[in-house]
Amino acid sequence: MEYKDYIDDVKKLIKNMSEQEKTDWIYNYARTCNKSNWHDLLKSLTSKTIEDVQFNQDEFDQFIDEVENQELWIESREEEYYDESVHDYNSNTVYLTNCKLLIALNNYISTAIKLIENEDYLIGFEILDKLSQLIVVTNNEYGYVEELSLNDLYDRNLIWVVKYVYYQNFLYAAFNINKSIEEIYLIFKQYGKQDLVFSDLLAFGSQELKFDHQFYQNWIDFLENEPGDLAANLIKDACYLDGGIDKLTTTVTKIGEIHPLLYQETINLYLKKNDINQAVKIGLQAITKIPEQFIARANIAKTLIPYYSDKAFLYEVAFLSNPTVFNCLRLYSEKCDFDYIKETFKQINYQDDNVIFSSQAEEYAINCLNNYQRQIINYLLNDFDIIEKLDEIESLDIKEIFMFLSIMLLKDHNLNFVADKNIIEELENYFDISDFDKNNFEKYLKLWKRSININEIQKEKLINWLTKSIIIDNMYKENYVNKDKKLASLIVGLAEVLYSNQEIENIETYIQEYLTKYSCSAKLKSELMLASQQIIDLNNNY
Repeated sequence: MEYKDYIDDVKKLIKNMSEQEKTDWIYNYARTCNKSNWHDLLKSLTSKTIEDVQFNQDEFDQFIDEVENQELWIESREEEYYDESVHDYNSNTVYLTNCKLLIALNNYISTAIKLIENEDYLIGFEILDKLSQLIVVTNNEYGYVEELSLNDLYDRNLIWVVKYVYYQNFLYAAFNINKSIEEIYLIFKQYGKQDLVFSDLLAFGSQELKFDHQFYQNWIDFLENEPGDLAANLIKDACYLDGGIDKLTTTVTKIGEIHPLLYQETINLYLKKNDINQAVKIGLQAITKIPEQFIARANIAKTLIPYYSDKAFLYEVAFLSNPTVFNCLRLYSEKCDFDYIKETFKQINYQDDNVIFSSQAEEYAINCLNNYQRQIINYLLNDFDIIEKLDEIESLDIKEIFMFLSIMLLKDHNLNFVADKNIIEELENYFDISDFDKNNFEKYLKLWKRSININEIQKEKLINWLTKSIIIDNMYKENYVNKDKKLASLIVGLAEVLYSNQEIENIETYIQEYLTKYSCSAKLKSELMLASQQIIDLNNNY
């Protein structure tokens, strides 16, 4: 629920209550509230009291000078430990939290927050402002000096007050002393997260902040050309507080191309209000406005899928804006225009990166695709040019991907096979398929198999390459994680391919012959014998 909707409902209900009803409600709320909240509730019901806060400006200024001049520092030491994951020794930096610098720093933060609670906003702001700009140094037994900002100290759990609380007080004080938009936005940026917006400040403090229409419009105008998710989230909040979803809709129509995240937020709000038609309308508008290579466009298409009849169109949009393996395979569940998809995929300028199918959170994020990732997508789009170059692949991971995909492709899709489960799990891990999408991944993979037309020459080349790589070349010459399990899946999968293409008469016999002919580790032998028994059980069930 949005803060504006909540507080509007509260005001309406209070307005319609009699004085006796208000008294009864307060009493019943106090009577039934959790015991841990009794103290705070009693405090809120008493007259406003000013807590005595001891603060000496000269001592604070001296503390700042001593830190800046490195007369005060944080002691640290290196603690060695054995890291099981790498089978070697590693070290952690341990900071001495009882040092004079950290004790004073944390006490000054607590003092500033108490001053702000007492409505002494200027002094409280100035303390937090100076502390937020402070750079402190650490010194260990080896003389190594490390410079740490306030956020670095938070990352190392050296500050007592929660980071959100620090910046909520900092921003609340800044608004109360009428700091400029530019100054306040820098504080938002320094906080660096998206979970602190105007609504959180309106719901905070002893005095309610008063923001009018001009205030919100000034912020929207300022943020319009500020890049990133932070600006977009603040615009969304300002719009909704100022004029509800209508104001947000007007704004997104104007600046949605600059801030694609606003489209997603607007759609989500309409869906919460069960206004499906308007959500779809905004979503389709976003798809035409947002650049094709932006992942935000794919996310919008994904959101609309349950609500829009033309699933093929949305699947095409989702794939072209975020060409993951899952989005590619899903195309085969509808009558998509594959000629258009293939041509457009070639033309879009995706980022080149070495991280397999990585994506980022920013509203301007573009999917990263290196050359091999493109070839995997092309392979799934029925482009088998890569078959001629499979021997040139050096990366074991990429080679395994093509092997597992080829094994699934070449097997008879009318039969169930023992290796399918392990192969599908391997592919899910390679392509980082989410738990939610795993429910459909196998289904889409099998739809892809049924839809692909591979000629006999290509089929023969793939079978020969699989046999050469898995059996003859011994692709696992070094030790790899889960080597035996993967090799067992590949051997059994290859046997299933050969059986599907009438090149062997019996899968179990092929596996037994492999065990006889080649030396195997105990683990590999166990995996293959287990597969043999599963094949026998499967045959007995037919």
